[in-house]
Amino acid sequence: MEHPKMLPTILCCFVEHLWFIEKEDDHYPIRSQQTVGQLYAGVYTCDSSRRYAFVWTQGNRIVEAPWEIIPIDDQKVLIRSKHLQEYLYAASPFYSDRVFTWRNKKYDVLKDQQFHWYIYDC
Repeated sequence: MEHPKMLPTILCCFVEHLWFIEKEDDHYPIRSQQTVGQLYAGVYTCDSSRRYAFVWTQGNRIVEAPWEIIPIDDQKVLIRSKHLQEYLYAASPFYSDRVFTWRNKKYDVLKDQQFHWYIYDC
């Protein structure tokens, strides 16, 4: 499957990058296929603008794990931490294997493609 080059992908059919998203009530846990852990944004910040996103592997549910999926158009979505109200984004090429949340809540994420995600059925 050919994926768009400019936008990050949260679900894809390559095993090393597979994430599962299933709706639970009014939110979406995002689970890693590798560890079965949940993606979450906690208290650890990278700098004044970014917060680290981690995978929780302890098995129990945590308040920081639920996410909101917000449609932009027919294909793209925004992913926001329900707990922190911060948007998930793909890091720069220097951190190509990382995602962060953006702490500046006034930033216009609709204009920045690093915040736009595709979700695929695999």
